[in-house]
Amino acid sequence: MTFWTSRALLGALLVASLAVRARHLATPLVEEHPFRQAQTAITVWAMVDNGIRLFNYETPIFGPPWQVPFEFPIFQAAAALLVKAGAESIDAACRATNLFFFYLSAGFLYALCRRHFEEWAASACILMAYVWMPFTIFWSRTAMIDYASVTFTLAYLYYLEGWVLNRGARLYLIAATGFGFLSLLTKPTTTPIVAVAIGWAVVRRLGDDLRGASTARDRLRRVLTSGLGLGVAGLLPLMAVYAWTTFADRVKAASPATSWLVSGSLGLWTYGTWEQRTQWEAWQTVWLRMWDNFAPEYFVVFPLFGLVWAMTSGRTGRSFVLTMLLGGVLTQATFFNLYFLHTYYQMAISPTAAILVGVGLYALCVESVHNQIARWVIPLLLLRILYGQGSILAAPFGLTYEGAPAYRIGKVLQEATTPDERVIVEGRDWSADFLYYARRRGLMMRGSIADVNPAELGPWLKANQFTTVLSNLDPPPVVRFWNHNRLVAEADTFRIYKVWD
Repeated sequence: MTFWTSRALLGALLVASLAVRARHLATPLVEEHPFRQAQTAITVWAMVDNGIRLFNYETPIFGPPWQVPFEFPIFQAAAALLVKAGAESIDAACRATNLFFFYLSAGFLYALCRRHFEEWAASACILMAYVWMPFTIFWSRTAMIDYASVTFTLAYLYYLEGWVLNRGARLYLIAATGFGFLSLLTKPTTTPIVAVAIGWAVVRRLGDDLRGASTARDRLRRVLTSGLGLGVAGLLPLMAVYAWTTFADRVKAASPATSWLVSGSLGLWTYGTWEQRTQWEAWQTVWLRMWDNFAPEYFVVFPLFGLVWAMTSGRTGRSFVLTMLLGGVLTQATFFNLYFLHTYYQMAISPTAAILVGVGLYALCVESVHNQIARWVIPLLLLRILYGQGSILAAPFGLTYEGAPAYRIGKVLQEATTPDERVIVEGRDWSADFLYYARRRGLMMRGSIADVNPAELGPWLKANQFTTVLSNLDPPPVVRFWNHNRLVAEADTFRIYKVWD
């Protein structure tokens, strides 16, 4: 197969993978982990409604001042700009924004692979594994910020490595620093996936400094220059995320409804316990989920063979595979409870999974096959079979607004209230989907606000002018703070009450 034919086929497969994802983007955000999708989307709605603000942005689900800053809202701002540019809906804009960042991350992954693998086919196999995995097809269509953070993290590694390989290339260092800022500010739990690869690049840089110097003075100058550059690219982003976290904690601590969400209170939720890490059953849950998501059934042979190839082969790319693998393991071990509880955190390690699957695919089906046509046909057939293994794909393409309870309840709430009314939601944990589809600001009765002394909670709710209660409890406990309440509407198992004195 000629050079241009193989590249054209790769391009056609990329376009086909986009066509698979781009169907039915204007569908409700309810397929999986809807609480996180609705939290993102309601922030986009607030930006569209009140203007795009990166620092004092609103997520109106925990009462006034309507702020609960978790991440720096690059994704949300991009989606809001798309809505303002004429996108069909916020749901569609959020999905399209995620697709944009996913394919941008694919571009940086491919660029990294081309840098590390001498064989173009190895990079092509990794790229195809990345875009055709059912897991990435599913999650790249959701209203989630994770592939934005993956993009920034892979770009961080790409440009920092570029600075290491091209001594004196200041533009690489500037770009690395900028993407380091974006990576850590968007989602700091993603950045560690490249920590080992960055560490290896640093070792290589310092080794070159020591070997390349002719005198002790020159050696010292080189090491100091490298240390300064690494300090800029590493410490400045860390200082920025520390400043952002301090600012966000100050905002969250100011309200009784969000004080439980300050970073100091989320340590156990984020990291888990050492005891949890020593339990085989916990690791089994995480790893079996990975197996099912990235290499279901007999496809597990490909990442396993990719690992064997990386450990035994003397070919180029070996260190890249191993450092990315160790980075993925480090990330899971660090934020263990998040990976134990949530499927979507595995988006962060999907590039690592694609590297292992792609290398295994290359080693078994390309490097070992001498017929040029078979080298393409066999991987394509296997990728098609892998796509067919994706039971996860049964849900998102068949969603309708009429069949989504969250949308129906939200619309009933919208009809029962005016745009300026404030709504209390009970019995929905902290999912903002009802509020989002109603386009209403409100308060989720969850966390610290639910534990406030009733003698203080009642006056606080009244002072903040809440007029409506949406609840699946009968009667709703929160209505006791007002002298009067009246049932005004029902939707599925939820009831809507007006409250007043």
